[in-house]
Amino acid sequence: MTGLSTWRWEPAADRLVFSGEREETRAALGLPQTLEGTLRMVQPSHRSEVRRVVTRAAEGVDDSYCIRYPSTVVAGRERWLESRGVVVRGAGGQVEAVQGTTQDVTEAELARLELLRSRNFNQATIDSLDAHVAVLDEEGTIVLVNSAWARFASRNGSPGVGVGASYPGVCDAAGNTAQEACLVAQALRQMLAGSLSWYEVEYPCHSPDAERWFKMQATVHRGDGAARVVVQHHDITRRVLLERDERLRSRLLDEVDAAVIATDLDGRVTLWSRGAQALYAWTEEEAVGEPLADLTVPSQFHDRMDRFAEHARENTRWEGDLKLRRKDGSTFTGFVRASVVCDEGARPSV
Repeated sequence: MTGLSTWRWEPAADRLVFSGEREETRAALGLPQTLEGTLRMVQPSHRSEVRRVVTRAAEGVDDSYCIRYPSTVVAGRERWLESRGVVVRGAGGQVEAVQGTTQDVTEAELARLELLRSRNFNQATIDSLDAHVAVLDEEGTIVLVNSAWARFASRNGSPGVGVGASYPGVCDAAGNTAQEACLVAQALRQMLAGSLSWYEVEYPCHSPDAERWFKMQATVHRGDGAARVVVQHHDITRRVLLERDERLRSRLLDEVDAAVIATDLDGRVTLWSRGAQALYAWTEEEAVGEPLADLTVPSQFHDRMDRFAEHARENTRWEGDLKLRRKDGSTFTGFVRASVVCDEGARPSV
């Protein structure tokens, strides 16, 4: 019922006997009677390894073994077998025989290989992500990380933040120097308890020679079974530095007495300095997103404004006097200097 065969191999005589089989029936059934005869039933890719394991037992190096291997194709299908052997010694300690069992484990092995392929696919998938990714089990223990996570932990001298580590515990330990870590540990425990499904925080993680910022996102896995939490850390250093630079530029522009305005290629306002607000009386909230001509030019001069804008796009720069209008409808003549800003591909962007 189990597909289990019991056998005894005597190395000195190279005699293999299957339990319950008489001498005259072995040949009729085609059962191998020697080690080499048995090895011919093993796929060539595994034959040398099976021979090595069995030989070590026959020489008394190992007292037992367990090995799984593919057999020759039967009825067009490869079968997997698992053999277990135990050395039988004589009174003087010499090896007299190897007693063992062989069982067909094809279904179990194919299921194992399919699971391995699935795991390898999943690992390759998360390894392709730029974010540092870890999966926590229901206790908060890290059970899976991607290559980006492992590389970051290694570079930062934190090899312990890997598979097997308690991530809430790691955050607790880091909380002595980073308040954000305490909040992360608290949120993770709430997620594992089922009272929180999502958490996000941005935090600094500076090295001695560089400023770095990250966004941590944690989500509860929605599959069956016990709770799982997927943790991702995204490097947002470039974004943070760009935003800081943009804020600095805006503050510097606000110190300029002249009105500084930027629009997109459709002529809608994207930047409205404090000088523009003082000159035209429109607030930044009112101006951004609106057509510049509607805010600053009398309607009878819109055509002229369009021509100036077209000239600026073709020549990347234009300056001259233009009739302008304030929010209250009063008009004045102003000196306008317009420039087109191009992107890295030399295409107009602002």
